[in-house]
Amino acid sequence: MTKPHLSNISCRRFTSLAAANLGAAFLAVAGLTVPASASPITFDLSNVIFQGGITATGSFAFDSLTDAVNDVNVTLSGPSSGFFDFFASGPVSFDTVNYVFDFSQFELGLLPPGGAADADLNLISVTHLSSSSPATTLLAAGSSGSVSSLEINGFPTNDIQTLSSSTAALVPQSAVPEPGTVWLMALALGVLAAAREACLLRRLPHRH
Repeated sequence: MTKPHLSNISCRRFTSLAAANLGAAFLAVAGLTVPASASPITFDLSNVIFQGGITATGSFAFDSLTDAVNDVNVTLSGPSSGFFDFFASGPVSFDTVNYVFDFSQFELGLLPPGGAADADLNLISVTHLSSSSPATTLLAAGSSGSVSSLEINGFPTNDIQTLSSSTAALVPQSAVPEPGTVWLMALALGVLAAAREACLLRRLPHRH
């Protein structure tokens, strides 16, 4: 029985090690780029424009298992005059959660800092949110039922501005692999390429 050459054994071991490292890198990247169902997902506000030229930008984190909203960072901007001078001092932050519902639709009510009662921001989507959901459209003026709106409290009546943009949406952020994981994959690819090259060279006949 012919024994395998030592160089062939080393070659196979080297290649197997490189393949194992490459597989570990791919698993690490997959684990980082595919959101886990148990983790909160951050949603960005996209093209959210209300009547009167009022715009809303920012993001919030939503946990579909507990229906909890955290890390709210939403800012509204509008004309400096009108709307009871609500934007006279500049953009207004809405960082306090008033209510959250996620059944057939997703509904989120936000208030200015400290839960100030001078305005209410209501975001209502076409469908409910989940950890695997793509961008979901917000209900704008002209839709049946409740629509997304900004209600500014004033006297003698409140000023209600409904969402005017039909393309307004909540867009989930995509996770980006950590630099260390990217370097691990690059290293594994390099080792695998070196292993293949070494094996090819060892299989060439030796010249004397």
